[in-house]
Amino acid sequence: MARIKMAVQKQEVKTLSQCFEDFIKQCKRKNLSEATIRSYRHHLAKFFQYFGNDTDIAMYAQNTVYDYVSHLQEVLNNPTTINTGLRHLKAFTRFLNEQGYINAVKISFLKVQETAKDCYTEQELRMLLRKPNIKECSFAEYRNWCMVNFLIGTGCRISTLINVRIADIDFDNAFVTFRHTKNKQPQIIPLPQNLISIIQEYLEVRQGTGEDYLFCNDLGTQLHPHSASHAVMAYNRSKGITKTSAHLFRHTFAKNWVMQGGDIFRLQKVLGHQTLQMSQHYSNLYGVEALQNTDSFNLFNKLQSPTKIKVQK
Repeated sequence: MARIKMAVQKQEVKTLSQCFEDFIKQCKRKNLSEATIRSYRHHLAKFFQYFGNDTDIAMYAQNTVYDYVSHLQEVLNNPTTINTGLRHLKAFTRFLNEQGYINAVKISFLKVQETAKDCYTEQELRMLLRKPNIKECSFAEYRNWCMVNFLIGTGCRISTLINVRIADIDFDNAFVTFRHTKNKQPQIIPLPQNLISIIQEYLEVRQGTGEDYLFCNDLGTQLHPHSASHAVMAYNRSKGITKTSAHLFRHTFAKNWVMQGGDIFRLQKVLGHQTLQMSQHYSNLYGVEALQNTDSFNLFNKLQSPTKIKVQK
């Protein structure tokens, strides 16, 4: 019997840069956002510089990660920043393993002492929500005030806010449909009645059709994410508030939810988290504060008799 020679296909030798471009192509096939792809390029730049763009990808092994982490600890000395880079590297590493370019490589994150963010205080929020004089202020100032109201009232991301169209607001049932979310899943959340009234009044000034973006620039077109963030920053500073992060409104929303005793299951739905992990994160951060002054609803106190107990001699 003649021997059948099995043809063995040799794995193509690829460099780090070539594999990364393959990774980016897969990201695009998965329809990941341009912002996510830019984030991969930005956060993996340090690893590319360390490992070398033209290095044979087969050289990437477990010891590479150990050495790289040690290198980052020397030059950065910031566990949170290091972990951010490692999260991006972990996704890229998983792709390399799935494609058969490398053997399995484990990436572990550094332990970080979690601290609660310095959210907006109630006094700061009241200052920010103080309505400007519509007859005297510019459209931009009035729009920024409305944007801040929207961020406080919904807890949404700035990228979600700038993609809300007028038709996405259901005034009769008091809810908004977010069609542009981080996980690309449409999300419907309720709107406070006071916020509904603010939006209705704003639209009398803004005008526009249902397909127009709710918050626009002076030309009536969509705001760029950086422009929207800068607008919030400038508005906060004009009110004397040193905190200028638009995303901090989201943290403030979550903190208030936990402090008021709201459950994390509904918080997950409102904030659009795919899992409970991030919602649980807020609960862990602010849960201790929420446990303060609990005497009024402590079961032990409820069961106590209002009359004094006589002690038998």
